Amino acid sequence: MRPNHRFRDVFHHPRNLHDSRRIHRYRGLLDRNTFLIGVVYWVIFNSLVEEFVFRKFVGERLLELTGSQTLSIIGSAAIFTLHHTVALSFYFVWWQTLLATIGILVAGGIWSWLYLRYYSLSACWISHAIADVAVFGTAYLILF
Repeated sequence: MRPNHRFRDVFHHPRNLHDSRRIHRYRGLLDRNTFLIGVVYWVIFNSLVEEFVFRKFVGERLLELTGSQTLSIIGSAAIFTLHHTVALSFYFVWWQTLLATIGILVAGGIWSWLYLRYYSLSACWISHAIADVAVFGTAYLILF
């Protein structure tokens, strides 16, 4: 990549699978060590932060505002999904992002329900971390 295009490439959305792989390489995700360090971060730390933000903070605020667990679950899952959809769109072509979005919406709904049922982040965080292991394990097999 030419240096004068770096800023554009950081915010570039892939148009096809070849473009997607080029973006992964540019962002360092095709380097095995960088990828594995990222996996540790995403599985352990990022999943916990997301559970605090989307279940505890957003979910509880929506419950306070609406008085409805159903609306809280739907709203929290929708915001969680939107966050991931935006992030995924920078790495994958539209149909891959759409497929992932469906799974993320379902998972977000389940985790929101779990949190409101037990008011504990433990089950949400552990299952989120397990899901991340599956996702990044699959990515590892595809990329390496």
